[in-house]
Amino acid sequence: MADTPLYALIAHESSDWRAIERHVVGQIEKYQRRLEADQTETETAKLRGRISELRDFLKAARIPDDIGNDEQTEFGSNVPLY
Repeated sequence: MADTPLYALIAHESSDWRAIERHVVGQIEKYQRRLEADQTETETAKLRGRISELRDFLKAARIPDDIGNDEQTEFGSNVPLY
């Protein structure tokens, strides 16, 4: 199980996964909006780190044929995943 890639463990068509994906994309968008406001260097670094981790999670969850595909998600977000 430890060697099983994340994408193989996800039922991509399930409502549970879609809810998780919606939440993660929403968090990325929230952090991006916060980056547009005046932030300290430390806060900016924290936000960028959070965004990076969330994008890495979504990228790991993608089916390999989809990697490198920047099409809009069904949720209307065009969040690049890498």
